[in-house]
Amino acid sequence: MFWRKALIYKETVVIGLLIAYLSLVKEPAFRLPDTVAFADKWGHMLAYILLGGMLLWNLVKDNVAKPLLWIIALTIPILYGGVLELIQGLYCYPRTASWWDWLADIAGTIVGVCLVAGVWKWKH
Repeated sequence: MFWRKALIYKETVVIGLLIAYLSLVKEPAFRLPDTVAFADKWGHMLAYILLGGMLLWNLVKDNVAKPLLWIIALTIPILYGGVLELIQGLYCYPRTASWWDWLADIAGTIVGVCLVAGVWKWKH
């Protein structure tokens, strides 16, 4: 049963691990150009749009009950982003923790969950 669940959530886990790697390395290999206003915040939003959206998609595939579905899809990525910011600030010098980055994570999670919910409703 564990492996069946693991296969359902594999995309979410891969996205989460990629976000952790990019959040915790000293110099990320990929950056949006500095000419883009708030480039770092857009990167955070995009990452969490993918994480929140994929988590909701996987939860729906796993037939999780609706009230629980929304709580999980919103809470886990938001907490994950907060924990990564704390780790970044405490252990990943010269990187720092930022409330603005976490707010971008939260906004991205909400957008990703809403997008996937809209697509799911439209398809079914």
